[in-house]
Amino acid sequence: SPVPNVVWMIDNHVAQYTESAKDADILFGAHSWGYQHEDKRFRWLPCAYSPAEHFDTHSEKNLDLIFVGVLYPHRVKLLEKLADMSPTGVGVGMGVLGKEYNDENNRARIGLCLSACGDVPMRVFENAAQGLLIFCDLQKDLSKLGLKDGIHYVGLGSTEEAVTKFKIMLNTPEMVAQIAKSGKDALREETYETRVQQMFSYL
Repeated sequence: SPVPNVVWMIDNHVAQYTESAKDADILFGAHSWGYQHEDKRFRWLPCAYSPAEHFDTHSEKNLDLIFVGVLYPHRVKLLEKLADMSPTGVGVGMGVLGKEYNDENNRARIGLCLSACGDVPMRVFENAAQGLLIFCDLQKDLSKLGLKDGIHYVGLGSTEEAVTKFKIMLNTPEMVAQIAKSGKDALREETYETRVQQMFSYL
């Protein structure tokens, strides 16, 4: 095409974009590390959320925690342990999109954002916008987004640590609400509209 061509590599933590990136002028990677991050055309451009699709409905919270996404074995293992501890229940879903996705996440106070391999997924931005506390593993780009453990999210380094912190959160709803608000405020501008403007600024 006779205009600048870009590729936004959302999955550059697990996949190369060799063919689609061949003729691109700029490669945007959702993760600052991973495949092709050393290419001279590479620019870091994280995932985001859509305010029209991901928002707090202020509905009743009848679940302690929720995870909607692909159920990899390491996620299932942790979810089973957390479900055993939860008095009101843990929500688990897969293949849910649109309004149903937003409504399901709005049922919970805490969103489990356990990454595939240390990447910051879309779910972090989406759950924050939905008003959930982000309960996540120590993803590599969190600090680059200006996020701090215990202030904007609650980090977990192991299953044992996750169990201990989940138990604390179950007994401190005020803390959960405060961290959820801080996370939401910190990521408020991280929308797809913002990302498009950032793309244009590079061009």
